[in-house]
Amino acid sequence: MSATSLRLSDAKTLLLELLAVIPNVRNPAGLEAAFATMVRSRAGALIIVQGPMFFSHRKRLAELAVKHRLPTVMGSREYVEAGGLAGYGPDELDLFRCAATFVDKILKGAKPADLPVEQPPAPAASTEDAR
Repeated sequence: MSATSLRLSDAKTLLLELLAVIPNVRNPAGLEAAFATMVRSRAGALIIVQGPMFFSHRKRLAELAVKHRLPTVMGSREYVEAGGLAGYGPDELDLFRCAATFVDKILKGAKPADLPVEQPPAPAASTEDAR
């Protein structure tokens, strides 16, 4: 398993001297090797980008993060519920409720252009103690 290491050029990143290790994970079978690559690269933390495969295997990701003692954050509260350290993202159920409210108003005759623009519900942050 090869990893691509990129020194990020963003000014904030340079100030923090972060090194991004981006493992090439295409399927769940590659998760263990990806964590091994991150450990060899001496990664200090992991940010998991939201995606269907990672969401579907969030429990396995949480287990690997604990096993390798790698603090990890994912963009959903379901990751924390699966045993992960931290999740930060919108409450998906609240987003669906808001959408349903708009659909209901439109079906009752409201013109979409007349509906007020609303801010999405505030993102929810959840954390558990590191194990």
